[in-house]
Amino acid sequence: MTAPKHLPLPRDTTRQSQGIVYGWLNSTINRICGFIIVAFLVLHIGGLAVVHWDALRGVFDLMPWLGDVHHQTWFHAIYAILFPAVVFHMLHSLKLIAMDLGMRLPYRTSFWIISSLSIAAGFWGAIGHV
Repeated sequence: MTAPKHLPLPRDTTRQSQGIVYGWLNSTINRICGFIIVAFLVLHIGGLAVVHWDALRGVFDLMPWLGDVHHQTWFHAIYAILFPAVVFHMLHSLKLIAMDLGMRLPYRTSFWIISSLSIAAGFWGAIGHV
């Protein structure tokens, strides 16, 4: 008896591959948010090092505007991007931990709840810090 050359694929009776694939969307947004958080931390630590570390005082002398940049309104717009990224990344990670511990959480519902809270954090960051 020989094995068939082509195995029949199961039919997509639940239509899960049509429309938004929430698992892929969740993980992609989570990765983008992680990149935003790491980029902010690198820039923030680098900026603080230039301002407060004597070994990098030469860089601060080349860019004298760096000392007053935190007083400018456009600089605080970063919170409208950073806050949603932190909230989405944190809540998505908590959702993954809960799922690893055995809780059943639907992807679609959890995606919309996490996204709504993240957008609300963005508004709070934009309104409260600009």
